[in-house]
Amino acid sequence: MIDITPPAVFSGPGLHMDFLDISTISLKFLSEIGALEINIALTEAGSR
Repeated sequence: MIDITPPAVFSGPGLHMDFLDISTISLKFLSEIGALEINIALTEAGSR
């Protein structure tokens, strides 16, 4: 079973997200209209 969080958009000054010591993979895509950064965090089921 895979639990996937629905897509979400966060914006605003001083935005801070805390991943509670979960390792993440950061992917940065650059295009003509700007940059898009995607952070992915994976954990095993029942490990939280």
